[in-house]
Amino acid sequence: MRFFFKKQFFLAGTIVFFIFALSPFATSCSSVPQNYSVPVGTTLENSGLFPEEINWTKITDGFEEISHKVKNLKVSWTCVKIDLNTENLEFVMEPDEISEIYKTKKLKQFAKENKTIIAVNTTPFDNVTNTFAPIGILINNKVLISMSVKRNDYAAVGFYRNIDNKLRADLLCPQSAYLVSSKKYDYVIGGFFQILKDGNISTFESIRRSRTACGIDSEGRFLYIFAATPDFSLDDQNGLTYEECAFILKNLGCNDALQFDGGHSTGLCIYTKEVQKPFFQRKVPAFLGIKTN
Repeated sequence: MRFFFKKQFFLAGTIVFFIFALSPFATSCSSVPQNYSVPVGTTLENSGLFPEEINWTKITDGFEEISHKVKNLKVSWTCVKIDLNTENLEFVMEPDEISEIYKTKKLKQFAKENKTIIAVNTTPFDNVTNTFAPIGILINNKVLISMSVKRNDYAAVGFYRNIDNKLRADLLCPQSAYLVSSKKYDYVIGGFFQILKDGNISTFESIRRSRTACGIDSEGRFLYIFAATPDFSLDDQNGLTYEECAFILKNLGCNDALQFDGGHSTGLCIYTKEVQKPFFQRKVPAFLGIKTN
């Protein structure tokens, strides 16, 4: 009997060790290059990344969603399209003040607390020093919460009112060029790289991870929030490349797009339902929620 319990304890300990070793708590945010799991000669056009027909499903007035399963990659993605002309549209951001930049939580908690229609994780953060401070520009209701990154390849999305008082979006790259002194934007959310510019897909190293992205059409009226996760991957060494995300968003109607924080940070909620999340999802400090007042 004693041997039986020792054996069970050893097996349980081994399982816990491997789960922990593969979890986001034991791995860094940096992406690791992965081999393609698609046949040689496959192109973006014939890779099954995109459904044969685009059928948007209405969530509520001004909000539509589409989902697709990429069978050969065992990855699924969801995109929510928001019409910024929608009446009484309201943005909710976290952190919403400077004193809150070191706090983290799960995306679903953020969505519940703020009763959002859609909620998504956004800006990358410092998980090396364990401060969890966002790395990138954040402007909430014209108040600067986090400084821009001093890099020429990190982008942001900015929201403003045009001369007709209509809400519009711009994709801004680099973050640091003019955003801090600009009074044009009510909200600005920093991310990683611009993956789609004027309808052209940018080239990056082929790395597969869970992905979160944001895109806009050529007029800045429609906002696209995108997330993709593998069906099952403990260490998240699967998913989509930046170029694949850009290809999907371009076909959905985007003219410009950027990547938000991906990997184990990835998450997309419609109301409070998590429509995309990795097997292990970490707590993060930066979110965007959109709802109608």
